[in-house]
Order: sequence, then C-alpha cells, then structure tokens
Amino acid sequence: MGHLTVTGRTAAFLACALLVLCLVGLPPWSPPAKLVSNLGDISDDLAFALAHPALFRQGAQWGPDVVFTYGPLGFLAWWPVYPEFVKPVLAYRVVLALVTATLIIAMVWRYFANTWARSLALVLALGNAYLWFIGWNEAMWIAPALCVGILCLSTPDKLPPWLVVLLYVATAIIGTAALVKFSLTTIYVGVYALIGLRDLARRSFPALSLFFIASLLVSWLLAGQHLANLPAWFLTSADLSAGYSDAMSKGFWYPYGPVTVAITYIAALSLILIPMLSRQPLLGRLLLILLAAGVSAVNLKHAFGGNQIEQSVILVGISALLLGFVGSIWSRAAAAICIGACCVVLSLTNFQPRDLLLGFGQARAQAFGMNSALVGNYDAAAGERMFQQIRRLAALPDEFTGTADVYPRKTGVILAAPNLIYHPRPAYLSLNAHTEKLAEQNALFLRSARAPQWVLFEIRPEERVNNRYAATDDGPSWPEIWSRYDLAYTGTLLVYRRRPEPRQLAFHPLERGNVGFEQVININPEIRTWARIDVHRTLLGALVGAIYKAPQVLVNIVCEDGLTATYQIVPALGRAGFLLTPSINSSAEFAALSGRRVKTIRLSVENGNHWFYKSVFGLELSELRLSEP
Repeated sequence: MGHLTVTGRTAAFLACALLVLCLVGLPPWSPPAKLVSNLGDISDDLAFALAHPALFRQGAQWGPDVVFTYGPLGFLAWWPVYPEFVKPVLAYRVVLALVTATLIIAMVWRYFANTWARSLALVLALGNAYLWFIGWNEAMWIAPALCVGILCLSTPDKLPPWLVVLLYVATAIIGTAALVKFSLTTIYVGVYALIGLRDLARRSFPALSLFFIASLLVSWLLAGQHLANLPAWFLTSADLSAGYSDAMSKGFWYPYGPVTVAITYIAALSLILIPMLSRQPLLGRLLLILLAAGVSAVNLKHAFGGNQIEQSVILVGISALLLGFVGSIWSRAAAAICIGACCVVLSLTNFQPRDLLLGFGQARAQAFGMNSALVGNYDAAAGERMFQQIRRLAALPDEFTGTADVYPRKTGVILAAPNLIYHPRPAYLSLNAHTEKLAEQNALFLRSARAPQWVLFEIRPEERVNNRYAATDDGPSWPEIWSRYDLAYTGTLLVYRRRPEPRQLAFHPLERGNVGFEQVININPEIRTWARIDVHRTLLGALVGAIYKAPQVLVNIVCEDGLTATYQIVPALGRAGFLLTPSINSSAEFAALSGRRVKTIRLSVENGNHWFYKSVFGLELSELRLSEP
C-alpha cells in the first residue's frame, strides 16, 4: 500500500508539473527581448505579426479583403503588439494551456490504471510540453483536438459527466483556434467530422460536432467577420495552401536528404499503424486510423513543402504518444517506433541537443513575465517602441499622408508611419501571392478604385526567397505600379504616388508556342519582354508531388553583357506572367525600369529531374509597352 501511495503521489506531482509548465511556459507573458535593429529584421513572420492585428483593428474581411493562411484570429498565435490585445491574448492562451494540460492528464488517468504507467506517460507528456515551451509549439495547437478526438472515438461507453464538460469547454476553445490558422482548421474539421460520423453510425445526435461548428461560427462573428465571407476564406486559403509546397520548396532533396525523408515517412506510417494494431472495436479503430492518416498527411506536406520538419515531427510524436495511450501492447510498440523515428529526424535537422537547455534560461524570464502581467505590469509599450525604431530606420518624410501598401513585405514601415493608413492588397505579403489566382487578384486590386494612394517598394537581392527570379514576386502588379503610380521619393524604400490617370499599358504579342526543357530561346534584348511560362507535371510528378514536393524549375539566363545567372521559377508564377527583360534586381533598377538585358533563356529542372514535368511547356512572349509620363 505504501509503495502504491508513493507512485500515486509521483503521478500526481507530474500532473501538477504539466499544468504548471503549460501555464508558465506557453502563454506569451512578455514581448520578445530583441525586436528590430534594422529594417532587414522585418522578416515575413514579423511582417505578418505586425500587419495581422492592424487589419483586424480596421475591420478587414478575411476572404475578400485579406488572403492569408492565418485567419482573423491569427494574432492569438503571437505576442500582443497593441495594448488592447494584451488581455484577450493572454486570457485565451492561459485557457488554451490549462485545457490542453487537463485533457492530457484526463487521458492518462482514463487509460492507465497502473500508477507507474501513469507516471511514465506523464513524463513523456512533459517532454513534449517542454519542446513547446522552448519554441517548437505548433503541436500545442493540435494536441487539444487530438485529445478530444481520441477520447470520443476510442470510448464505446458513455463518458463521465466531468469529462463531457471538459470536452465541451475544449471544443469551445478549439472552435476559436480554428480561426487562427487554416492548417489548424483543416485538422479540427477532420477531427469533429470523424466524431460526427461515429455519432451518426451509433444513431446518436452529433452534439459535440455541431457545438464545434457553432463555436467556429460564433468566433467568426465575434471577430467582426461577415458570415457570407467564411466560404470565401476557406476557398482562398485552400488555393494558397495548395500552392505552398511548390512555392516554398528549396529543392527536391534540400534542406532534407533522402535518409531524413525516409525516416520521416517511417514515423508517419508508424503513426497510422498505431490504431491499426489497437484492440478497439472496428468502427472506433477505422475512425482512429483515418485520424492518424489525416495528421500524417497534413504534417508530411508541412514538413517537406513548408520546410518545417522539426515542428511536424514533434506534432507526429505527440500524436503517437496520445494514440498509444489507448492501444494494445503492439500499438504501443508502434508508438515507440514512431516517437523514436521522430527523435532521429530531429537529430538530423536544425534541432540541436543544446536547444534543450534553452528552457532553463527561459523559465525564469517566463515566470517573471507572468508575475508582471498578473499584477498589471505587462510591457504593453514594447510594440510602440518597436514602431518608433522602425520609423527612425525608414526615415519617411512626414508629408506622406493617406492609404498605403508596401512591396514585398515590410508592413511595419507603413504601420510605424504616423500619417499613413495601412491598406494592402489581398495577399499582403508578396511571398504568399504564390498562385496564379492570387498574383492576378493583387494586380486587380491596383486597377480598382480601392487601390492605395501610396505604394512603397523595394528589391533587396539578399532577401530573395529561394533564389526566385525577382520579377515573379507579385509579377503582374509590376506593370500596374509603373502605369498607375509616379515615383515621388527615393530613400530606404521607393515611394510611389497614385496618378490621376494611368499611363497607357499594353502587351504586344511577339511569340507563342511550345518549347522543351534545355532548349535555348533567343530573346530580343532591345525591348521590354513580358513572359508567360506554362509548365505542367506528368502523372508521376503529380503523384510524387501529392505525397512529397516538387523539384525546382530553373530559368538560366544569358545577358547581353555576358553575365549568366540561374533563378527559380515557381510554375504558378510563371503562368501568371512576369517581366523577363530587362532583368531587374534592385530598387534603383525598378525605379528606372531598367536592368541587365536578357539575350537568351533556357529552362531546366533542378538536378535533372525532368521526369516530374512534361517535356514540353508553353511559352508566350509579349512586348510590354508603356506610354511616357
């Protein structure tokens, strides 16, 4: 009895430790110590974090006005930039942390009667929570939905009332989180769809699934969004997500080699094997298999297409741990294999063992920040200090007033300017306008009456994404800027003022036909040439791309002065159209509409992987004609 008491106390202590770690470590109790020391620090992530709450404050509508993978409540995933966001963000993240920890503890107590087993399960859960704490925290957003799904799908009998209440509280939190990021939305919808299928198969009312839908809709309305725009957000986010893998690919076997990729697939397949080997009833087993397969599929695309393998395998690891709770000895062996494979992958990537030491230094800072926030001393002025620093670095004249947008990404420059109102294109980071539809939608915005009075623009070669050809980033918008805006100021960024009447813009056809890879194509360097390149996958390429990613399509150019260079062409952006020559690679060249004149081009596929694409692609060349100011 004494032995049981000791182990019982150990399990209780570990449960309390999990609650404390989640409460102290997961909410953003204080702003980042380092914010912006130069304009180059305004990365795509920071540009989003600054723009997103500003658009929310303005009442922008996601779907028609804003196209991004983060939804209208995406600011909940970041630290509160503006003072009025401090309390709601911290309150939500505290509840999310406590609900997540409570769900995991509830699963441990429900599926393990032996106190030693409970202790071991809690130790593993603490290990996962520690990884979230030191920054690898995307799995934190998925864990609550996984817990709810596993508890519902693996339980043939009725749940105790206290657990039912917990599931509904968690579902309310998850319904709100569904509007944080579209990848979360897809997983959440999948989980609750499976729960609904189970209820219908049992001829029960799908109360929890409908409650999730109601929570999502209420959150959408409370976020100031029109109900009619919800389908538009789903469709535009799906379009953006579908192009993400091609757009963000750094290479077919880069940055992860064949061994890392193979072990990642072993982890993903092992995750599916866990429910297959369980002793659950047939219906529950099938639904859990679908749940595991969905998690695996989403995370494989996120790992390879999004180059975020560390976040993905940590999420697969917590999924394996939670699914292993309800399995047989064989399914738990599969869970161990899955978790082991995830650990091996982490050891082969950017995750370093010394990263595990980060938490010791962060714990004190988080505890101090938590204490300060709880007594009302949160550093709410950090955002304004950052904007002041950006204002000094950008050094824009104060006479610029009115609506403005910035290309390709430095949103903070406009948000810091006292007399400018941020009024961006729908896909407000050029990096994310990576489908033909989104690139054209941004250009259409500039043609409309809603276009901003000012456009800020820059090209910095060192900030080029995956060595893309510069003119393909928001390529269809470039002629619209030259046509509809006049250069008003040259400084750290170019500043363009909208013209009363646009300059005449026309595309005069030059050549159209089919061309093969590795074929040299002559270009007239004397004229401004607009290109559309229509590359499509083979059947094999489509199949491989669906489960992995695509090799890069490369354009090899030879300039009139003899310079040669190779750049990536994202296929969707090639179809959207871009200025081929002159080859513009700096802000000064953009302002002068000049650059190195291209004499020939040749398309190839990275490392000779031509099997991925059809051997012949469409090429359309036109002369870009722009009347004088």
